[in-house]
Amino acid sequence: MKGYSVNLKVKRAIPLLLIFVMIIGLISMPASAAERTTGYYEDIPGRIDMDLIGRYDVDVNDPEGGLEIVAYNERNKTAYAVDGKNSVLIAVPISSLKSGKFTDLSTKGYQINLESEVESKVTGFEYGDITSVTISPDQTKVAVTILAKAYNRKGIVAIYPIDNSDDTLGPPSFVKVGIQPNMAVFADNNTILTADEGEPRMGYGVNSAGNV
Repeated sequence: MKGYSVNLKVKRAIPLLLIFVMIIGLISMPASAAERTTGYYEDIPGRIDMDLIGRYDVDVNDPEGGLEIVAYNERNKTAYAVDGKNSVLIAVPISSLKSGKFTDLSTKGYQINLESEVESKVTGFEYGDITSVTISPDQTKVAVTILAKAYNRKGIVAIYPIDNSDDTLGPPSFVKVGIQPNMAVFADNNTILTADEGEPRMGYGVNSAGNV
């Protein structure tokens, strides 16, 4: 029985070993000569085909951040993005885009300044910066995470209803969250998760607790 047990273990081990070898082989499989370049992989013609048909230029070149974190609403054909330099939300209607034709969207986009509205409606809150934007699954709401001016104070999420007949946003509601909220995401149409980073600033300073 002892010998039978050893043989059984060996038989079971062989398929596992073969699977392991196959996985290693796939991982270590070298790229073709046509794909290998210095530091990155080059596209093979015909495998990925993309054409530039539009661009929005925020006209910012700054190490602290320019335009980032884009959220697109299919229903009103509008992209919303964070302007990290000017601390505003950018709305860019893109319904004019057409395949095979380049369109400069720089004159079509516009800023949504959250600061005055937030500070007038959220008692005691001093506006710092916006860090992320996200669209609800039913595309009826856009949420924006906003940092407090003091790095160790709680931030908020501004939730705007979307008028899907055009690109405008309705009056927002505000929810206080943790310290330094970022990377908001809708878990469903009525639940928003935020990554509250709680990082120290200005040297070490106060190392606030991070949370979700």
